[in-house]
Amino acid sequence: MPMLTHRGARVHYRDEGSGPALVLLHAFPLSSALWKEQLDSLRTNYRVIAPDLPGFGKSQPLAGEPSMEAFAESVLAVIDALELERVRALVGLSMGGYVALELQRAMPGRLDAFVLASSRSSSDTEDARRAREVMARAVEEEGVDVLVERTAPNLLSAAAPEKLRRAVERLISENSAKGTADALRAMGRRRDFTPLLGQIACPALVIAGQADLLSTPEEAAALAAALPNGTKRLIPGAGHLTCLEAPSEFTAALVEFLQGLQIGV
Repeated sequence: MPMLTHRGARVHYRDEGSGPALVLLHAFPLSSALWKEQLDSLRTNYRVIAPDLPGFGKSQPLAGEPSMEAFAESVLAVIDALELERVRALVGLSMGGYVALELQRAMPGRLDAFVLASSRSSSDTEDARRAREVMARAVEEEGVDVLVERTAPNLLSAAAPEKLRRAVERLISENSAKGTADALRAMGRRRDFTPLLGQIACPALVIAGQADLLSTPEEAAALAAALPNGTKRLIPGAGHLTCLEAPSEFTAALVEFLQGLQIGV
């Protein structure tokens, strides 16, 4: 896996295929391995870049106060290092969507389209922020297995096969305690993008799992309606990790959206 150094920290990323560039940003508390099915499917027609966000996978945590802005800066460092003048689409799932919202502000004129999956634009409530801090401290004191016990069950639908549940748990357990604690605090501090959605002029796709209890289909509908050029795609039966639980349906929705873009028209 390629690697660069950003702010003194190692940043790993996957870079496969050729063609228009897609940047895939993974959910909490996983890594770029989340996107294996999409990498395999999309690399024939696209150049697919999937970073490990700071503190996840093989990327090291960043120094200083954790924030979604800092996470976005690390992804932009990858985009710039690869000398990508334009990105066909940013695709962010859950926490990756929070990063994508920050990142699209940092690259005006370089982005054709925007995809938010199982995500939201609002910031945390005070109660949610306190809950994230409690979880961050638990991770620091007890290790990342706390997330396997408390977070993993909510990431998939009740109908998800046991094999997939075990795979998700393995991906979670491969991350560092510091990286996941940092991300919890960064998510708790993220800005509210809801008032800014009207400024995102590029075509946008919002993907939601019908059985997602964390980012509901109703929230996805409101998010798509608030985006000037937003559309929504609902994936039947899928929980929060739509790209893992329904990989073919997720990829088909993404490809249909990308093929419908009127670039340069």
